[in-house]
Amino acid sequence: MAAKLLRLTANVASSHLGIKATLRALRGDGSSMLLDSQAAGRSPAEADGLGGLEPPFLNIGDRLHCTLTNYTDDELFVRLICLDPRGKMLIPSFAVSPYASDGMMMPRQTLTIPRDDAPLPWAISAPNGAVEVCVLVSRTPFTQTNLLLGRSLRQAASPTSLALVPNPLEVAQALLGDLHQGGGAEDTWLLDVRSWASLSFSYRVV
Repeated sequence: MAAKLLRLTANVASSHLGIKATLRALRGDGSSMLLDSQAAGRSPAEADGLGGLEPPFLNIGDRLHCTLTNYTDDELFVRLICLDPRGKMLIPSFAVSPYASDGMMMPRQTLTIPRDDAPLPWAISAPNGAVEVCVLVSRTPFTQTNLLLGRSLRQAASPTSLALVPNPLEVAQALLGDLHQGGGAEDTWLLDVRSWASLSFSYRVV
């Protein structure tokens, strides 16, 4: 259910938020590989999208970098969430306390996650299988989500790349609550395509 709610936010084709996200892998042999590039609220020509192709294969130990470009005149807020082959929800360790520092994009600027000087890499790890990376960007902060993750991931600050989320459904509901524009019934969320973009990338661990 958490994965379903998270995937329902995907709106790269309809979002009016001007951003571009590119996911690259640094292979063990030192080569760099473009996994996918997607643009929301921009011309399709501005993305090097590889959508429709088979997810690329990566090896355990390869490292990921996500580059985000903010084309708007506003500060934007970022949240990364991964779904692993077991269906588990994970958060990159560099995106939770005490390493959290990449949650904001300045106007007309580019942000690379993780930073070159980040204390932890974003490394590919077991188990083998399909992995989904969800990149959510919003005009408003992920306040509920960050508070919830701060409480549930207190023990997650370890030298590993990904922290397991013990309460994925609550986190997915908090994400929707942060994107919610107010009004409507108690069990509904109203989202404005001008206010957020949710992009999905995938790869396979072999």
